[in-house]
Amino acid sequence: MKAYLFSICIRGFIAFSGFLVFIVTARFFGAEGRGTIAFGSSLFASIGILLSFNLGRVFLGNTLKDENRKKEILPTFLFFNFILSLITMIAGIIYWSLSSSAQAMLTFPQIVGFSFLSFFYVWFHNGHPFFSSFSQTKLQDTIIFGARFLLLVFLLSIWLLDVHNITFFIWGYAFILFTASLVELFFLMRMSQISFRKTIRLSEWKSILASSWWPHIDYVIFNIFPLILTVLSAGYLTKTDLGRFNFAIQIVNLIFLLSTTANMRIANYVSSVGFMQRLAQLRNLFWFTTVASIAAVVIVFAVLTEATSRPEFASFAGASSLFLIAAFAIPGYLSYQFLNPIWIEIRQLKSTALLNLGSAVISFALYPLFIKHLDGVVGLMCIFSIFYFLVLCGNLYMYFTFIRNGKK
Repeated sequence: MKAYLFSICIRGFIAFSGFLVFIVTARFFGAEGRGTIAFGSSLFASIGILLSFNLGRVFLGNTLKDENRKKEILPTFLFFNFILSLITMIAGIIYWSLSSSAQAMLTFPQIVGFSFLSFFYVWFHNGHPFFSSFSQTKLQDTIIFGARFLLLVFLLSIWLLDVHNITFFIWGYAFILFTASLVELFFLMRMSQISFRKTIRLSEWKSILASSWWPHIDYVIFNIFPLILTVLSAGYLTKTDLGRFNFAIQIVNLIFLLSTTANMRIANYVSSVGFMQRLAQLRNLFWFTTVASIAAVVIVFAVLTEATSRPEFASFAGASSLFLIAAFAIPGYLSYQFLNPIWIEIRQLKSTALLNLGSAVISFALYPLFIKHLDGVVGLMCIFSIFYFLVLCGNLYMYFTFIRNGKK
């Protein structure tokens, strides 16, 4: 129980430190600076999510309680993870070199600085299950705490020294998170007493990809959409407008945390006794999360309206209206977090992955129309919410087909 509570506290500390990064950068670099940071981080995060292949979850599923097998195949998985990180790094730089809109957003020193986040983004989506398989999540959480503490010290230094050089911030931020990923990798290898493998057999590669295909497709589509939207919009929006868009998205992400937390609880229900045995608890959790989310929207809107009227955040004027549009995404996000563990339990993950893929295709098809006929950033935010609305429709269809009518 102590380890679990420690892990929860660390996740809260991560959210807190991330929010402080957002506030400090918004204060010192304004909407234009936030646009630069949003584009750079979205570019490498989207590629990192796409190429992560859920290696950690596949490793966990393939080893279970077999300690010998864990040590046997861990070097292969870690080397694969390293290769994917390098590919993410190179792919992001190549995209920048071929895109005039990307070059308008980032200078060469900035894109190189952001590229080191590739290792962090790929490891962020894969690392936890590796530590979980060896029952060493407390070790990982301790390393994460240390890295986030250093990040807060870095932010405090920027504040006290009144640093307004955004390239300096990008390199410092990337260096801390890149180093933290390497430290996690070092301690994982030391704890498991394995050496780093420098080769990988093609058959192993195919096996890993086959095991992770549909879970990864579902995971990628749902999590990558806002990032791709941000990257694509560089050709249509100014840095300032992209910064305002990112400002609203970051704020609504805080409300999304309520649904994400509920997802952890539902996953526990599913893995222990199944969702049918916990229907009463699921309903109570659903209504609590819904009411809390609505209350949070009202409070945040009032705070945003007041904050953006102050000189320090004047460049974010209008962000409160954008936030209200983004808030329409909350029901769709909530439906995914509540129902996804259930689709896994009743073996319908492929169906929901295809529905989410359809939602993304429709949203991207509507993207040029909304950008053209609405104010650029408003149209962009509408597309963001439309995607999650379509996700909601897909989940409702799945619910009435496989749960309400009892079809499995």
